[in-house]
Amino acid sequence: MKFYSVSPTNRSLPKEAVGAAAYERIESELLAFAGAHGVHDVSFDLLVDDPRALNVVSVPREFQYRGEEFDEDGFVFVGPCLREHERTVDPAGWRPPASGLPVVLISLGTSFNAQPDFFRRCVAALASGGRWHVVLVTGPGVDAASLGPLPDNVEVHAWLPLQSVLAHTRVFVCHGGWGTVMQSLYAGTPMVVVPQVGETDQLAHQLGALNLGAVLSREEATVPALREAVAAVDADRELRDAVARMREHVLAAGGAERAADALLGRLPVRA
Repeated sequence: MKFYSVSPTNRSLPKEAVGAAAYERIESELLAFAGAHGVHDVSFDLLVDDPRALNVVSVPREFQYRGEEFDEDGFVFVGPCLREHERTVDPAGWRPPASGLPVVLISLGTSFNAQPDFFRRCVAALASGGRWHVVLVTGPGVDAASLGPLPDNVEVHAWLPLQSVLAHTRVFVCHGGWGTVMQSLYAGTPMVVVPQVGETDQLAHQLGALNLGAVLSREEATVPALREAVAAVDADRELRDAVARMREHVLAAGGAERAADALLGRLPVRA
């Protein structure tokens, strides 16, 4: 599954971009993986960028940068391939607050989540004044006790079924990872994205360009900036309309079922 950040004519893996040692390690590991699965006598370049290959892309074409340049024969934009539990709203999994306050969900995913200071800033930005019900999904790297005393309109979880919460969420503050962004768009939830690595910088840029959310750098994500960004996204009708339209594209893209059909359609038919 791929997201092409530049164009269909510039999608190879240049050695200078990753460094010679890393490139050689990637080459060795990929060739070993191919061999273990019965694919022999094939070059690394062909494995990375076979012009005859079917490219199954896990975003809708409408989200893809310069998506109109990708031909329909070589590229199938299927959107997120969510598992059943990822796309189902489980009524027993999480319930919205009895207070009726609008929900802001905050998560940094599972790779860069060990940042208690970030979660404390979010609480300081959003919990006071009784404007929001704040749901923190900290992941395994944060001890809830390290966040200090929390008001009644804040709840902390190491993990939650995301769709069950997103179905009731007004704004999602997140790190902008691929799966997280597609899950948010699948639910039609606007975002405030605080990218944590270069890969998510790229994705955040596309979110901003398509008016699907606000973007703050890690340095910009101060208490006042977080408060202002969440309020601005929540109040922006044009942004919400753009998210609703993108959700329609995500749902129409076909997901795992379309991906499977596309792959099976490329298999040779035995007489």
